[in-house]
Amino acid sequence: MLNTTIDCQYEYDKKVSFALQQNHVPVVKFLYIKNSSADSLSNLKVEITANPMFAESYSLNIEKLEPNEVIEIRPDLQLSSQFLSSLDESIAGHFNIRITHLDQELFKKALPIDVMSFDSWPGASVLPEIISSFITPNRPFVNEIIRHAATIMENGTGTNSMDGYQSGNPNRVLAQLSAIFSAIQSNEIAYINPPASFEEEGQKVRFPDLIREHKLGTCLDLTLLYAACAEAVGIYPIVVFLQGHAFPAFWLKEQTSFESFQDDKSILTKSMANGINELIVVESTLLTKKEANFSEAVKAAGISLNKEGQFHFFIDVQRSRIGQIKPIPLKKVAGEIEVELQKETSLKDSANMQFDHVEVIPENEKSNQIGQQENKVIYWQNRLIDMSLRNNLLNYRLHTQGVPVITADLSQTEDILAMGQKVFINPLPNEWKNKARDFRDQEEFLQSKILQGDMQNNRLRSTLTEVKLEQELVKLYRKAKNTLEESGANSLFVALGFLKWYEEKSYTKERYAPILLLPVDLVRLSAKKGYYIRARDEEIQINISLIEYLKQKFGIDASSLYDIPKDDYGADVKRVLTIMRRLIMPMKNWDVYETASIGLFSFSKFVMWNDLVNNSEELKKNKVVKSLIEGNYLGEVTQSMNKPVTAEIDEEETVYAPLSFDSTQLEAILATGDDNSFVLHGPPGSGKSQTITNMISHALANDKTVLFVAEKMAALSVVQKRLSDIGLGDFCLEVYSSKGQKKDILAQLEASFKAQSKTKGTNWGKKSVEIKRLKKELNRYVNDLHRKTTIGQSIFEMIEEYSGIKKKNKVIEFNRNSVREMDEELFKKSKQLLENITVVGEICGETNENPWIGIKQTNYSLQLNDTIKEQLSSIEISVSLLNELEKYFNEIGLSIRVEHMSGTVY
Repeated sequence: MLNTTIDCQYEYDKKVSFALQQNHVPVVKFLYIKNSSADSLSNLKVEITANPMFAESYSLNIEKLEPNEVIEIRPDLQLSSQFLSSLDESIAGHFNIRITHLDQELFKKALPIDVMSFDSWPGASVLPEIISSFITPNRPFVNEIIRHAATIMENGTGTNSMDGYQSGNPNRVLAQLSAIFSAIQSNEIAYINPPASFEEEGQKVRFPDLIREHKLGTCLDLTLLYAACAEAVGIYPIVVFLQGHAFPAFWLKEQTSFESFQDDKSILTKSMANGINELIVVESTLLTKKEANFSEAVKAAGISLNKEGQFHFFIDVQRSRIGQIKPIPLKKVAGEIEVELQKETSLKDSANMQFDHVEVIPENEKSNQIGQQENKVIYWQNRLIDMSLRNNLLNYRLHTQGVPVITADLSQTEDILAMGQKVFINPLPNEWKNKARDFRDQEEFLQSKILQGDMQNNRLRSTLTEVKLEQELVKLYRKAKNTLEESGANSLFVALGFLKWYEEKSYTKERYAPILLLPVDLVRLSAKKGYYIRARDEEIQINISLIEYLKQKFGIDASSLYDIPKDDYGADVKRVLTIMRRLIMPMKNWDVYETASIGLFSFSKFVMWNDLVNNSEELKKNKVVKSLIEGNYLGEVTQSMNKPVTAEIDEEETVYAPLSFDSTQLEAILATGDDNSFVLHGPPGSGKSQTITNMISHALANDKTVLFVAEKMAALSVVQKRLSDIGLGDFCLEVYSSKGQKKDILAQLEASFKAQSKTKGTNWGKKSVEIKRLKKELNRYVNDLHRKTTIGQSIFEMIEEYSGIKKKNKVIEFNRNSVREMDEELFKKSKQLLENITVVGEICGETNENPWIGIKQTNYSLQLNDTIKEQLSSIEISVSLLNELEKYFNEIGLSIRVEHMSGTVY
């Protein structure tokens, strides 16, 4: 017997409606039918029926299905427009799926489905953009509103033309939208709450004529009415869905999104940002409040849109029209709204939808072969600029790093600082302390009169608590001060505007990067009076790390921002942020935040990096840079690099070195005058700073310009102080530390000009001749001291050897004439003899205490040995008598000493 097991998987929409049918949305997406038996199945029949009859029956014959074979069916189920258009209320229904083999039932399933009334929107769970079908611009009530709006336009602007985008002026579009807003308001429609979760589950929609008749409308009803009126005059509407709410938006220029359905809120926020002004949002519920005006509705919608976690999605109506989603055809029969069934036609594009053809220019192909020089330069570039997320210029913790501040107007904040005003940093006012959390929910604050008043009084508010603000300001103050003292570079900036961005293929973690950075000083008044910031006399900077990161990682060319747009006071912040918004328009979820933060940023290597990028070819012309690229020195090695400085050279050279130096340091000083490239080595304390001071002095005297660079500011300060001590301070231009600002540099230049006038008339040539004469005189002493004598040693060597004698004995008198007449050979022999005597003396010990002293016998024999033994033995007998004699003399007061020698006598 056949094993007739059949598996059937399916996917279908749980809702069906007339709008879905009219726009060709398939209800049953697919069927997967699998033969799970071990035998082939043939002549299978698949049947799909609907109950009630909202769809025609569907059947399909499958000739053969092998074991474990799976086939996919996409049934073309014909929905009944007659049935669906006649439904005034939604009903429950189901599909029946039945698979048979020779009248034997193998599979059967009933699938429940909601059959919705013709005026019900199925919600976002089916096809969100089908909401465009419920925007019906051709209804009589819409025409009445347009006529009324034209009258309002004429009264307000002098013309009643509702011409959509034809003028090309966004303000003209705003005027039309405002007139339509007022015209709808004049109908005194009352607001009613929508059903819960309508944006997901859907709701019944009141078409325009029913709204006029009943004077009632939910936020969605009012949104669709406003959108229909705008569409009727040629303005492209958008339907924005929030949590439990909906309101319309409108393009202020003739454009659409690239897709009908968008869940990226940043598309709206970027397009409606000040400076872009391509889109506007309007609060629909204020259409029911007669006292509200259009501007208030725009602000209210903006606040709702910016609330965190409220946005769901939006539908671009014009883009859905291009996708063939048509308005539901309606007619009025006996006072009731019914569907008017029409012959199936495709949606025609608007006759005025025209565009200019553009030429696509392909990118230049780049060679994959990069030479050694390019590799080395690229390596340097990468070392100078940090492209990792450790760099806070790319990944700034907006809500936890630095001191976040809120301001009513970012451009005005920059203008006040650029004018040199002191701006005080204060915590939030008491009214806000329970509201402020972070930057993401502060639109109400930004509109506050308190902030506007703060700006007029040169104050900024931080979102930090009073205690936390004090701690962060102290931290910033100390770190900025230490950085300035150690490196000479300012690191404290006010970041103006932030780019919210995401890494490629990852939207889980948002990143923030500052856009503009204004260098400031943080000044502490006292513990009670707090801190204020003021702009340094330096130019505002664009975030170069961000510009290059966008180019390398995302192909976004923002290099035009290197030349920062200017206004009357400084940077044109609004224009900069607008340019950035336009550049990131295509990037999903990316946005520009108009907020500020005081923080520490490092720009110390950006100038070098910029030179490598923009002037690499010019830099390669320098022999030092080219040598570093090639890996070997390409310049000519001059004589001063190979020959030591002799006394003769020293006498002839003119050296402008005010501080003392030795011969090795003199070599380095002279090498600077011959355009040499060299490395000067020296351990700590060997006089490198002093040598550098002399080198700079010598170079200045020879009409050279010197750039002295050091990693630490302490090294710069030591040399600068030495130069000042010798009177060259006015000829040194400090471009580091606190003296690197414009006013300080100008003051230094003025001091240098004045100092030059004081030095005029000095006869440096005469002083140079005098120095040469003194050098020759001193060198004669040196030559005499080091000249070799007849014995082969100089006086210097003799003194050195004599100084090295640790233990001095009795002075030995030499015959001066003998020494004077002594030559080198005799001196060596005499020296050798003395060395031999020294060796013998060390062996013999102290001879003056030897018992054999005074003995002049020089020959030794056995007979002499026996004779000495015999005589010593005879003397030993008398020793006792000598002891008694000693005792006797002591008794009579005479002192004698008798030494007793004991032991074996040889």
